[in-house]
Parts: sequence; structure tokens; C-alpha cells
Amino acid sequence: MSRFREPGMPPSDAQVSAAAARTRGSVHRAWRRGVLRRRLLRTSLAAGAAVAVGLLIAGLPEHPAPEPVATIVESYGEVQSRTGALPDSDDLAPGGLLRTGRDSGVRLHLADGTDLRLDSESTLEWLENPSRGSLDRPSVRLSSGALYFRSPPSDGQPLGVATPFGDLINAGTEYELRLDARGLELAVAEGSVRVRPSTGGDLRVRAGEHVRVHSDGTLGTPRALETDRTRLDWTLQLGRMFAVDGRTIEDFVRWVAEERGLEVRWLIDEGARTTRLRGDLIWQDPRAALVPTLRMAGLEARIDKRLLIVGVPSGTEDR
Repeated sequence: MSRFREPGMPPSDAQVSAAAARTRGSVHRAWRRGVLRRRLLRTSLAAGAAVAVGLLIAGLPEHPAPEPVATIVESYGEVQSRTGALPDSDDLAPGGLLRTGRDSGVRLHLADGTDLRLDSESTLEWLENPSRGSLDRPSVRLSSGALYFRSPPSDGQPLGVATPFGDLINAGTEYELRLDARGLELAVAEGSVRVRPSTGGDLRVRAGEHVRVHSDGTLGTPRALETDRTRLDWTLQLGRMFAVDGRTIEDFVRWVAEERGLEVRWLIDEGARTTRLRGDLIWQDPRAALVPTLRMAGLEARIDKRLLIVGVPSGTEDR
């Protein structure tokens, strides 16, 4: 697929400045809860009797604000809500809607750890009633454009994605979903996704495969993705950049892990992890950054499923 490309080298200073100007800022506090306020009304009753009794009447609590469904992490360009403007807060309530314009995008964080990103000219709505459509689970509806979806493994009911051409249910996965006049196109990088076309049937698309559901609801044949093209170019614009100079190895590895949805296993001691890096590099693509940055520190890393393992190169332990 043309949207996948090999990881590139670090951007130039001009690219970094442009990317920084497009973002809204660093990650805000994820998942804030509504505050339940109480009013106390104090009333004294006196009726000319021998004993005056003071009664304290506690007012009933107000209805709490609805639990947010997502937190906006990054955005650039023109992003609108149902009312026409980006929400004043960083939280989206049930029933919320986001629409991106040309050369725009938005990145969301969900309570279960899901990383969801919207490409340009996309419309995404949180369905208030999980049973709407064929998805009996918490769901969003993508009406146009494209989204990138990365979620941790789920033992419960992972978020479903409804579209005009069919519905998707993931099982802890990373994929891109793109809509156009011909139907939908799904490309799975990790995990698997169950696809239910609007005309019926069921297909599981696995890591390393892509498939098209045509506008008439018919399924195409899953095909293999090119193995060296595993990163979506447009999602990089919604990633957090990392300036190497003066940061520790642990800072860098944590950045890579967070951007790629991985857990870290260290095979080096804590002292080595606090070693500070030097250089003028500023990375935006964690895939491209991992090997050369750790090599500067005499380290290497490998990824085993969702585990990022960091240690010294084999054969150098005793040197």
C-alpha cells in the first residue's frame, strides 16, 4: 500500500519547527473524572417551643458529568466538534464528534490505553448506545477519511468501529482503516481484526495482511502487506518528537515504548540507564530512531510481540 513507507532519517530543523507548530502540546492528564458537588442547606426551626431544634438538611448531589470517552493528546490544522469548534477541554463526552479538515489531524487517548489517530478530512463519532448497528459493544463510527488504531490486548469488549460498508472488532491490534467511494480498506500491522461486511459474513484479517470491503458489501481477498513498509506516514505528524541531547537512555527508551505501545524489559542495570545521550538529533519516528540511538550508547534492542527488550549486543558482555 502506498501509505506505508520505510522509516526515514530524522527531520530537518525546518521540518521539526513546522511539526512543532502543528501540535497542540504535550500529553495532558489522561482521563479526568467529573466532580460531584454537594450543597448543604442549613435551616433552623424555631416555633416558640421550650426546645429549639436545629436541623441540617443536606441537598441532593447534582448529576455527575458523564464519563469522558477519550482525551485529545495532539492536533494540528482544522479540527471541529459537533458544535463547530474544538472542545474547550481535552476530554470528549459520549456522543462526541470530531471532524478534521484538509491537512489536519487529531490524536486521542482512550481509558483502556488505545491510541486512536484521525487523518485529514475524517469524521468520527462516539456512539452513545453501544447496541446501535451490529456492534453490541462500546463503538465509534468512522463516516469518512481514515483512522489509525492501536490497542492493548483486551479480555473484555474492545472498542468496535462501525463504517458505512462494514464493522470492525479488534483483538489487541494495530491497523489503518481508510474509507473512499469504493468502500473500505483495512491494513493490519499487529494482532488481528474481525471484519463484518454490511451484507453479512465474517472475516478475520491477521497481522501483515490488508483487505478491501467493496461499496456493495462484498469482501476482497486478503493480501500480504509489503514486509518492509510497516509505518503509516501520516501518523508521524501526530507523534511526539524527541530531542536526544542531554536526555538519558531511559528517557529515550520510554519515548519509543510509549509511541509504539510497548512494555520495556531492561537487561542493563539502573546506572547504565541514566547515561546521558549527546547529539543534535531530533527524532519523530521511533522506529527509525531506535537502532542508531542505542548504538551510540553501545546498546541494542529487539521487539518480541509487545515487549521492547534493551541490552548490550551479544558477545560484548565480557569485554
